[in-house]
Amino acid sequence: MVETLASIQAIAYVHQTNETFGHLKPKTQTEYKGYILFTLTAFRDTCIIDFEFENLTESPWFNNDILDLISEYTKKLPKDKYFGVFKWNGYYKKFKNGNFKFKGNFSEIKISTAVE
Repeated sequence: MVETLASIQAIAYVHQTNETFGHLKPKTQTEYKGYILFTLTAFRDTCIIDFEFENLTESPWFNNDILDLISEYTKKLPKDKYFGVFKWNGYYKKFKNGNFKFKGNFSEIKISTAVE
């Protein structure tokens, strides 16, 4: 019974998200050129500072895809890497089945801190 209720709620959530934000959904099979600027905090959290992609606005789908990309990248960083500012440049593409692909490169932006 609980599982059935959870399934119904999930379906309702997806429907409501599409109704509310569907016009912002990335077009499938379209490559969007852009960048993402983000930081890895001292607590190993990530925070998006800025992003821009040609002809693409923020949406729940795009936001989730960006967070997945950043999370995968920061997991691979050495454990002693406790802080950093990074930039990703490249292309983003959404597929009909809901999967996505980021094609590009990461770079670290060198900054100076008061604590060294």
